[in-house]
Amino acid sequence: MNFDRCTGMAVLRVRSWITAHEKSWKRIESARRITLGLLPTPAGPTAVESFRILLVAERGIQEKFRLEWIQSSLRWNLLTGVGCRLRRRPERSDFPEYDLILVEPDAEAMLTGAGSRIPIPRDEYRVRIASRNQNSSAVAWRSPDETWKVRWIP
Repeated sequence: MNFDRCTGMAVLRVRSWITAHEKSWKRIESARRITLGLLPTPAGPTAVESFRILLVAERGIQEKFRLEWIQSSLRWNLLTGVGCRLRRRPERSDFPEYDLILVEPDAEAMLTGAGSRIPIPRDEYRVRIASRNQNSSAVAWRSPDETWKVRWIP
């Protein structure tokens, strides 16, 4: 029971960070499109400056998720109870590696297309813990409808 709770919490956190990261990139893309539409108008310079400020803010949001991910990874990989108050040191998979791309707050590059592609994370992230008597594995995966799902795996 504790193993399932521990893997479940870990994979739900990963899904939450991935989803939040993707939402951040979608906000950036929406702001980029609005800014591009304003470039030929008198409001163009103000729009570019506003877009730059948005990029700095979104970078901060993405950094927060990255730091939370790294903190959870360290707890999972180093603590005896994988950060879940387990009494013994179970066998475990490595915590999924953080591989999400952070936005660079370079408004000009984003507007010219050099940095404007929304990065796509890999299709799944797995966690597993086990002992002689127990085993618990879960995966966060991108479903065909482009949403992130979580399921237990054998």
